[in-house]
Amino acid sequence: MEATVKTVENVNMSANRLSDLYESARQANYWSSFDPDRAARTEINGYEATLAEDLTTIPVEEQQEYIDNFKAHLRTIFARRSRIASPMVTGPAKFNYRRNEKANASYQNAIDDFDTWRARAKKSIARKVEAAKPQAQKDDEEWQVLRRDIAESLAAIKGIDEDGDMWIRSAFTTSIYGKVERKAQAGKMALVEKAMDFIEEYNDKHKKPVFTKRHKWYRLPELAKKFADKNEQEEETGSVSVAFDTCEVIKNYTYNRLQIRFDGKPEAEVRSTLKSHGFRWSPASGTWQRILTPNAIYALGLLNLGIDTMKVRKA
Repeated sequence: MEATVKTVENVNMSANRLSDLYESARQANYWSSFDPDRAARTEINGYEATLAEDLTTIPVEEQQEYIDNFKAHLRTIFARRSRIASPMVTGPAKFNYRRNEKANASYQNAIDDFDTWRARAKKSIARKVEAAKPQAQKDDEEWQVLRRDIAESLAAIKGIDEDGDMWIRSAFTTSIYGKVERKAQAGKMALVEKAMDFIEEYNDKHKKPVFTKRHKWYRLPELAKKFADKNEQEEETGSVSVAFDTCEVIKNYTYNRLQIRFDGKPEAEVRSTLKSHGFRWSPASGTWQRILTPNAIYALGLLNLGIDTMKVRKA
């Protein structure tokens, strides 16, 4: 049987970073597949494709650690699935369905843990990559995203003003204003100035301006400067941050706050845990925070977010 298998699979295996897990994968399929060897090859190649895709966005210096953790999760997955049997393979006589259900649940938990780890690890690495970029590159990338968004809204406004498109004009002007206002509130004066110039370029080429001269749009540079000055004052006191897979922890000495920032809105269970340990949501900073004390740092370790409190203390 083995000799008849097409060499495509064997060639893939020879270049496979996960080939050392083949025997674990075969054992995992032993009681649930009529052909565990072929099932193992197919599964290993599938995971290899997933790993290869993940590595395309991961810096070389981070790849080996990611591969090691990826393989550790697969070992757990294979070990747990090796306890799952199929009555079609083992025979239905005295088949222990209850034990099999428990094994299935354990296996599914391992899959869920693997998926959660991948998502968190990739986010953490992405944050490191972003932090390592030169500031000029970050600024240019941020402007290109903002410019694209503004350009899309301007195209819609042009269609309304000049082509009779039946859209609500204020929806697009509000969108432009809101996006640039958020940059102003972050103190990003250069971005606000570029956005102002971009709108003026449009106004020069079209009969109807995007905003009237009395619109609050024209006060955004003043707003940006106000927040830029505020940020500069805060930096004199300073803060330090430590990035983890699940979140970023900030020791904000300016406001004497311990802050936790997530990439998005945390799950209800996480929010409940944060509240039970004294953290409260701060819309102004976009973080969950409490007064910066040794007890606050200790509480970080009780949140089940994978935070190393020793790293936070030493930061």
